[in-house]
Amino acid sequence: MSVSKSPFVLIEDFVSPLLCEEIVDSCLIEVPDTDENHKPIMSVRFNRLAELRLGESINEILIPELEQYYDFEYKGMHPFEIEFYPQGCKNNKQRCENSVFVATKGKKSWHRTSSKDFCCVLFLKDYRDKKPLDPYYEVMGGKLQFLNHNFSINPKRGTLVVFPGEEHFINYTSDILYGDLHQVRFYIAATKPYIYDKSKFPGDYTTWFK
Repeated sequence: MSVSKSPFVLIEDFVSPLLCEEIVDSCLIEVPDTDENHKPIMSVRFNRLAELRLGESINEILIPELEQYYDFEYKGMHPFEIEFYPQGCKNNKQRCENSVFVATKGKKSWHRTSSKDFCCVLFLKDYRDKKPLDPYYEVMGGKLQFLNHNFSINPKRGTLVVFPGEEHFINYTSDILYGDLHQVRFYIAATKPYIYDKSKFPGDYTTWFK
């Protein structure tokens, strides 16, 4: 019987609630971005201070752990993106971090377009499924959903989720029903393109998170 190994690395309390609040405060947006129909949409901010505050834990603790877990050699990181999903934000597009699906000579296939070998999402708010809630640190909605694996991860302040950045991990953020969602997304590059091997990660979400 194969031992279940998850392709997801889930680290609770990667940063403190206080640091989560500081990052949210550093990028408060009074008026959300909107689309052509004046509907609120997700926007991205860059904050060097947040990157510096998180850098020590990432370089000294996270990177060595991930190198051993996924068996790769670290090359570098892309800039941090602080994602802001305002209340009422809907229909967030599906994303594949390092590849696109294109047609070549009549055949459709995935093509790698970037060195985003691993995607890391740091939640800055707590998920609630009903009111009342405190919108300063809680949000209703904003699940991180994975279509290929048919499950989702609820935001939890300070929790970091890491997964390969290729087509087996298409993901999107569910509608924001109440409050605002803030999360940090950053990408790790390997010295050689990381190729996801499903056989090394047997099982599914029902066994990966036990």
